[in-house]
Amino acid sequence: MNILIRRVAPKSNFFVCVLAAAPTLSCAASLYVDAYSGSASDSGPGSAAIPFRTLTRAASMLQPGDTLIIGPGTYRESLTFPKRNWSSDTTTTVQGDPGGRTLLKGSRVMASWTQVATDRFVRVVSEEPQQIHLQGKPLTQVAGTVFGGYPDTPGHSLSTVLSTNGGIWPGRIVGDRSTMPPGSFHFDKQSKTVMIRTLPGQAFPGLAEVSTASRVISGNGLNNLVIRDLNVEHSNTTLNSRGGAIHLEGSSIQIERVTVRNADGACISAIGNNITISSGKFQNCGQLGILGRGKKWVISDSEFSKNNTRGFNKWWEAGGAKFVGDRIPVSRKYKTKAKCFDRW
Repeated sequence: MNILIRRVAPKSNFFVCVLAAAPTLSCAASLYVDAYSGSASDSGPGSAAIPFRTLTRAASMLQPGDTLIIGPGTYRESLTFPKRNWSSDTTTTVQGDPGGRTLLKGSRVMASWTQVATDRFVRVVSEEPQQIHLQGKPLTQVAGTVFGGYPDTPGHSLSTVLSTNGGIWPGRIVGDRSTMPPGSFHFDKQSKTVMIRTLPGQAFPGLAEVSTASRVISGNGLNNLVIRDLNVEHSNTTLNSRGGAIHLEGSSIQIERVTVRNADGACISAIGNNITISSGKFQNCGQLGILGRGKKWVISDSEFSKNNTRGFNKWWEAGGAKFVGDRIPVSRKYKTKAKCFDRW
């Protein structure tokens, strides 16, 4: 016989504990994070009254069966699920603002740019960015590299893939700082500096959104997970990795009312069985809307539009979605405006 115990601790969270016949105790907590709350503190309990300030702290406290509630606002940090035994019979939930006001960005706002010409600005950065947004608009990348050095690294593992058909990235813009068009950026590996060239008449107040996070939401070994009501933008995934700004590995994962746009690689990638995606939007991502591997996927009422903005080869991995697996069922309710939709 199971015994249900409810406990409210002073200045703490609401716990639901289930004590089974075996001597095990499982407690599910509701954790809150709200960077815009005046009472937020990473040293606090993560309650509604005293929420955590950062996603990093909240994720470190998350246990199987918990519910993590993220308040409205913009969070420029990654949500990484810690390594735990997620094979629980209870469901772990990550809940954003139901009004759609929770935004996770994989970019940093960088200041201190040095003007070197009327329309050119430079700044030192730690590693090559795949995206820069200026006043909310993306700049064109000139002579970038992806996936650990392609195409500049001799003998790169992807250098022979579709080599007679433009390679994997025929849309790459070749050039240097002397040939940069207006509205573009270029990274110099020797000086570790980025140069921005603005559009004619475009004012540059010295602030730019530079993508830095490889993954915005990620985790592996996940099970019985629900993610809903989140918006995700910007990433630096393709610098060294393939996949999405959201990357999840596991089984029985539900992604509901999640929007991903303006990421540098795939909007979302997932590996595992029983993955459900519903009422989502995956738009303007650099390579793919979704990259999926596994069995028993269901996608419904979701839109994939204007993906492959960086011009990867559609015969490789580019466009609306690509799935690899054994008889993956996809609901007929999806809408797609993408260049390709591959299904195995």
